[in-house]
Amino acid sequence: MTPALLNSMAKTMQRSFAPVMQAMTYVPAVSGQFGVKLAANVSVGASTVNFNNCPSQLISLNPGDTFTISPYSQKYTVNNAVVVSGAAATGVTFTPAITGASSAGAIVTVTKLYSLQVKAAVVGFDQSKAINTALITATTVKILVDASTMKYGGWVAIKPAVSDKITLPSGRIVVISAISLDAAAAFYTLLGN
Repeated sequence: MTPALLNSMAKTMQRSFAPVMQAMTYVPAVSGQFGVKLAANVSVGASTVNFNNCPSQLISLNPGDTFTISPYSQKYTVNNAVVVSGAAATGVTFTPAITGASSAGAIVTVTKLYSLQVKAAVVGFDQSKAINTALITATTVKILVDASTMKYGGWVAIKPAVSDKITLPSGRIVVISAISLDAAAAFYTLLGN
């Protein structure tokens, strides 16, 4: 056998043992809640608003995000995608229309439910080698998640945590333990039920 043939065979074997990464939805358990302020007065019936004093972690508002304006409890749902720029979100449309007038500077609580499209694979898991067996059940699976895909908005790195959820082809799994990043920072290893 030639060195080229051996190299080719080694690469083929490596590919055959590598986990198949699939697109999956990852939802962190803690949704982001952010305190921002109204940039201008809003009147009853308004359906567009501007925010300022946005923290750096709030990089965008997306359809489905919600907010409340203090002191009211009415929850409003964002209808459009708005990128936060210079700590401001401009032209946020929402439903229902404003039910109580508010002044510029009023405190707004924005709630984001992050959802990431990640590349992940379910791999073999030897339950007899588990360190914390109290959480391990017959349905526990080991999941490798490509760390480069764990980024909200393409650049804000999200670190997996217990109680996060990942939707596999076989159904939704809740992360229970063993959250670690390999030495090359390429994959997170998660256990879930």
